[in-house]
Amino acid sequence: MEGDGEILHIEARPADGERTLSIDKQTGLIDGEEFKSLPEPYRVARYGASKNELALTFDDGPDPEWTPKILDVLKREQVPGTFFLIGIQAEKFGSLTKRIFREGHEIGNHTFTHPDISSIGSSYMRVELNLTEQLFASQLGIRTTLFRPPYSVDAEPDTEDEVKPLEVTQTLGYITIGNKLDTKDWNDDPPLTPPQIAAHVLNHLPPCQANDQQCGNIVLMHDGGGNRERTVQALPLIIDGARARGFEFVPVYKLMGKTKADVMPPLPANRPMPRPACLPFRVISSWASFSSSRTSTETCSDSRLTSSLVEGSW
Repeated sequence: MEGDGEILHIEARPADGERTLSIDKQTGLIDGEEFKSLPEPYRVARYGASKNELALTFDDGPDPEWTPKILDVLKREQVPGTFFLIGIQAEKFGSLTKRIFREGHEIGNHTFTHPDISSIGSSYMRVELNLTEQLFASQLGIRTTLFRPPYSVDAEPDTEDEVKPLEVTQTLGYITIGNKLDTKDWNDDPPLTPPQIAAHVLNHLPPCQANDQQCGNIVLMHDGGGNRERTVQALPLIIDGARARGFEFVPVYKLMGKTKADVMPPLPANRPMPRPACLPFRVISSWASFSSSRTSTETCSDSRLTSSLVEGSW
């Protein structure tokens, strides 16, 4: 890992080293070696660090009870958010998906069924991403380049196995958005109170100390996946506390040095959209138990659309 920030980009992949050995003709023993190249691990660049900017991100929605309340807080406080949506939830609660987009927030891909991507095959991974992408195309007329792994797996990868799935997403054009400021609003053992959630964030704001692994610029919260009452209550405390310290809340794309159109490009007006009847694939909720070799040919008669789920042509 190189650099500072929570936006990840694989810059180099593992490579074998190469060396030549010289042998003593009389003894047959090695008497010298020359390294032509050293073995290399994955090299992952991190960027997006800022001294006075924070991005609020929300995972696992949309949820009909909690997402509207979070959107109300963001609207009242005039703060942008980035919502990493689960495709099956976005399809089920399409009006909320459209409201998030309509109110100016960023939308990211959080897969379709929320699997642990470190334990699924690359073909299954592509289907998860592409099905969600086609849903966004149908509902919103955009695609997104923002991706966050479910369960925050690989958001801060430490091993080769944790980095490998990000190769698939990067190949498809996604940018992995990590997070160091995990509010742990999901943790019920023991549950944190809203003031404790806010205090955790405020205690790990930049400037980061060398040994503070939880200091960052991207705050992880949740608008789905359970009871988020504590999240709703903690959100204004975080906003007020960070602003009092001179921080500005920005979209993730600003930490990346990009524009909204860069990370959520609109689809051309003349581009055909996926057929709504095929998109939901109501049986997709059982995908988590499918093998990575299975596709959705039995649920959609359009073979071109089916192949696009795996090929990533959207």
